[in-house]
Amino acid sequence: MKFIRSKVGLIFASLIFFVLFSFAFLFATSNVVVEAAGENTTFTTVTYKTAGASVRLFEKDGSALADGKTGIRFHVIMDEEVYNANKTNPDFKTYTIIIPTYLLSGDLTYTTSNALILDTTDIWGIYPRDSAYRQSIAYVYGLPFSQYATDLTYCGAVSFDGGKTIAHYTETATRSMAYVAKSARDDVNAVLGDPTEEAKRVGALNDYIPQYNMVYKVGEQTTTEVVEYGNAPVKMPQGISIWKNNNGEKVDLSQKLFLNNKETSGQEIVLTAYANIKMTTSNSSATVGGHSVANNSSIEVKCGSYSLTTMANTDYYISGVKVNGSNIGAVSNYTLSVTGDMTIAVSASIITYNVTLNNEAGVTVTGEVSGTHNINSTCEFKLPQGFYKVTVDNAEISPASDGKYSFNVTANSTVKIVKLRDEETTKKLMQIIADHSVLSVSGDTLVSPSDTGKITIPQAVFDELKKYGYTTLTFDIYKPQKKELLYQKRIQDITNGVTIAQSPILKDSISGSVSLTASATLEGQYKSLGTWNGESIGVSWTLSNIRYS
Repeated sequence: MKFIRSKVGLIFASLIFFVLFSFAFLFATSNVVVEAAGENTTFTTVTYKTAGASVRLFEKDGSALADGKTGIRFHVIMDEEVYNANKTNPDFKTYTIIIPTYLLSGDLTYTTSNALILDTTDIWGIYPRDSAYRQSIAYVYGLPFSQYATDLTYCGAVSFDGGKTIAHYTETATRSMAYVAKSARDDVNAVLGDPTEEAKRVGALNDYIPQYNMVYKVGEQTTTEVVEYGNAPVKMPQGISIWKNNNGEKVDLSQKLFLNNKETSGQEIVLTAYANIKMTTSNSSATVGGHSVANNSSIEVKCGSYSLTTMANTDYYISGVKVNGSNIGAVSNYTLSVTGDMTIAVSASIITYNVTLNNEAGVTVTGEVSGTHNINSTCEFKLPQGFYKVTVDNAEISPASDGKYSFNVTANSTVKIVKLRDEETTKKLMQIIADHSVLSVSGDTLVSPSDTGKITIPQAVFDELKKYGYTTLTFDIYKPQKKELLYQKRIQDITNGVTIAQSPILKDSISGSVSLTASATLEGQYKSLGTWNGESIGVSWTLSNIRYS
């Protein structure tokens, strides 16, 4: 066997001592790669191909190797007729190209960096499995035990111009020392008849098959087992969907283990259990171990003990928490024991208060008052026509412009409705008039019944009365000295501001104006109305006999 690159020694050393950082291996083949056309087109994937690998442990007679160079052998086979047709060509060259799989980023070719290229032109021999083929064997020896599970990828290559260009490649194949040893040990066709010799064979092969001391950590609990290379774990705790090694890499324990030199035999392979916690929240939020988890999302945590904190949204309270479907109560803090994937559902309900109605007026109340109300909701109701005193927890409220009473519910409350007595309603009406300074009596010099005077009540008074359900206002104005009726008018339309205009009853002329601001005693202020027959007249107008319906 001849090395055709001067740096082969360095590459070979890296092949032996490089530390591989991958966890899983695939033993697959790729398509043939052709770099350049060759003179002989009889090379195909059938006539020239890889033929697996084997381990070199004994001499042919079963004795120990004379040179002690145990290792892995890579087989490439060629159709006998194709070989015979090309072997006499002095420029016909064959090679086996080998590289640690972790160094291979693309197709394996003659120009691949760090590849080990072995000239196999002169070592084609009999292929014992099929006489129609010849085989060449290239082997790597001196691998340390830590590298038995390291994958090596190889292929064959053919040149017709002395190695200047490659005309054909075989498909690539990937094997490791451990993989080949295990396959050979488990090959039932290779069982020796002599029990002693069979035990010797199996024992020798076992030396090349790593045993992994697995340590499974779920929180504070630890489980162990020994798993042979190429086998799947069986004693790991169930219900765990995520296992990670010390590098934080995920390990699929449902698959067979083909671990690399980083997890060598005799060393503990510590795998830590992780879990997904899926959170759903309704009108609330939650944290696990201080980490916020959004609604309908998941968080990955190492199995162990964590604090669950729940928080209701504004105006809500935590009404229930379920862990894996089981209700743990309306908790705000809870200690979770995470031993596998988990679902958490947090529910919150709106805060409600009870409103009690004390209807002393005995009238029909339109609207929902008594009963349960959501916090900060509006309790709204309407009363029949009339003047009432309405209080919420002893604080009086007045109707809005549409006649509706309302208040914001912020606590358990009592609504009390009292109908005012006649004298109270009169005072209330007079107060409305007084608050708006509404009544004015004015006129020009009145000389005949055809002359007009005016009594004006602004719109504000009518708007205020409408709140209490009234549509009509009737009133009289008297001259108090003679109790002589000056004006009487029934105002039918209370929707708009109304001006009363009609002939005065007084026949003698009066002049000036008066602005009457009524008081609760129904007495207006004393006003000077001008002169009558040359004398000053002072009249205290009385607004009386007020009626509303």
